[in-house]
Amino acid sequence: MKSKVLYIAKNIPTPTKWSNPIIFELAQNLTSNFLIHFLFPKELVPIWMKKNEKFQYLKGIKPWVYNNFQINIYSYIKLPFKGFEYWLLLGINSKKLQRLFEQNSYDLVHAHYLYPDGAIAYYIWKKFGIPYIITFRNQDRQYIESISSFNLDFIKAKKILSNSKAVIVPNKGYQSFIQSKFSCSSELIPNGLDKKYYLSPEYEINSNNEVIILTVTSKAIKTKNVDWVVEAVANYTGIKKISLHVIGIGEIIDRLKESYSKHRNIHFLGQMTKTDVINQMRISHIFALPSERETFGMVYLEAAANKNAIIGYKEEGIWGVLNDKKEAIFCDGKTTFLKQLSRLIDDTKLQESLSKHAYQKSLTLEWSAISKKYLQVYRLNDVKRNV
Repeated sequence: MKSKVLYIAKNIPTPTKWSNPIIFELAQNLTSNFLIHFLFPKELVPIWMKKNEKFQYLKGIKPWVYNNFQINIYSYIKLPFKGFEYWLLLGINSKKLQRLFEQNSYDLVHAHYLYPDGAIAYYIWKKFGIPYIITFRNQDRQYIESISSFNLDFIKAKKILSNSKAVIVPNKGYQSFIQSKFSCSSELIPNGLDKKYYLSPEYEINSNNEVIILTVTSKAIKTKNVDWVVEAVANYTGIKKISLHVIGIGEIIDRLKESYSKHRNIHFLGQMTKTDVINQMRISHIFALPSERETFGMVYLEAAANKNAIIGYKEEGIWGVLNDKKEAIFCDGKTTFLKQLSRLIDDTKLQESLSKHAYQKSLTLEWSAISKKYLQVYRLNDVKRNV
């Protein structure tokens, strides 16, 4: 008999809003061992904020099904006060939770964010005795960094983490962060890669001795630092023939297109399908995305799986998943990024070494391998041990 696991996840695709489906992908890869249900925390919007565009996707949303997963809804109140945002998180729908747990004998709860997911899991543990685990992500780090250690939400966060059976982080930077802030140990488990995105062994890159650099962002925002990449290529003074392919949309991209329109080796490709992005990776040599706020960034691993040499940002994204100076290189600001990219363009041996080792590491991060890591964590914390 399969054990039942309840996923509490605020950031999943809904019928009214697209989001990264990575949590659903994880669940799908664990369905052979576990029966997984979803609980979606729905923020209750004050009357005076009903017309705010930010909350429009929540209007009229009801329980739904996504790829055979049943998603129930749990409504909660979020206060507009920093450090007290989640003070009234619970109690509004406690009867609904009671019915849910009367109908389903869950063995484990997996909260995919600290707030509000982890707070709900903590409440469930206190009321129903169901153990829980937490994934700590970028949004959690940003919120904790913005409040004092004396604030109620910080104190509550410490209780949530300390009473969890396991804490999962997607990279080494967040692992160090929660250790320093909460003296909390954690399991580093990255997201998994789909086999179909790997470069086939017989594929040969032919770019006529031109070094092709790629940067990808679905919608460019300031912290992605796409402008650094464009500026670096525009100001490159080395002897190599180079070109840059920029995938993404947004106001920042529009401004860059206008500013660098005279540079014929910089190509703005707009928004592309996943298949087309992968095809671009297969003709690229260097993948550069010095993003300062990146929970994980599957695009880095997809680039690794397609034999790109990778430049990322220190303590963000795939930091600690790909090892610095062996499987990728990491900058700590604009100056170091500009130097690193120029060096990488000129040093063919370094390119080949980084891409080779990154590709080899990516083979260990395919979903079947990552699922085994989750399987181990779930089994260790499953009170009924039915798996």
